[in-house]
Amino acid sequence: MASEPALFLALLDPARYHFDPLGLWYFGTAALVLLCGALVLYWERGSGVSRLFATLCLVFGLHGAARGVTRLVADPQLLQAIWRWDYLLVLIAVPLVYHFTAVMLRADERRALIIRASWVAGVIFAF
Repeated sequence: MASEPALFLALLDPARYHFDPLGLWYFGTAALVLLCGALVLYWERGSGVSRLFATLCLVFGLHGAARGVTRLVADPQLLQAIWRWDYLLVLIAVPLVYHFTAVMLRADERRALIIRASWVAGVIFAF
């Protein structure tokens, strides 16, 4: 397997891609999710809930962009590297969704131990 910097440079090589119009839907969805997160962060002036929501939108926007790239990549080695990073985003998204929900419902003080445990579990599974 090639090193990580070589794989990053392979992302910029147009010969490793083929066109798939379904990949454009992923990119469009990711752009809308990122826009939604940025607008909520701007409108709410950086409150705790809006920061968590913007982080959630960032994670899901990056996940959507990674899915779009996987629809376009023709090189299996590069595809496998992108999937690995994408699965890390999914493993981080699970405790983030729970944390956001607890903060949104104002139950974060009562559920602090469960929130911490979910983050620890997510990081352990990511490693």
